[in-house]
Amino acid sequence: MILIRIKTHYDHHEDVYQRGKSEGNPQWSDETQLNRDTRRLSHLLSYAEVPQLGNCLELGCGTGDTLIWLHQQDYECTGVAISNTAIAPARDRTKNLNGIQFRRQDITRKPLEAINEYSVIVKNRFLHCIISRKTAQAHP
Repeated sequence: MILIRIKTHYDHHEDVYQRGKSEGNPQWSDETQLNRDTRRLSHLLSYAEVPQLGNCLELGCGTGDTLIWLHQQDYECTGVAISNTAIAPARDRTKNLNGIQFRRQDITRKPLEAINEYSVIVKNRFLHCIISRKTAQAHP
């Protein structure tokens, strides 16, 4: 695997998670956004080519809303996010669930291990945090 050093724009997201936590609302998504995301995922998972069981990896899992939904669809789930502030409530919400785990990792700095072990890999609203060289130069 080739690792390309990419500038990220995560600091803003950590601030949002910290503010939400201090205001008693650690969630990133509201119910409307979650419903929209799960409708889209449900549609994608309905394709015959997509394994209906197995290990699922969510990149940028945040507070775990989508990962919890995927777990309810009978996937064994791993969520990866850069923010410990986001993962903490996800772990709390899923502590009594078997087959769901979370890892804090910056995937732009270290490649994911055992990527081939996953039947399904999803990303949910995080690629916009990886910015181009031109944008990085404009916003050092």
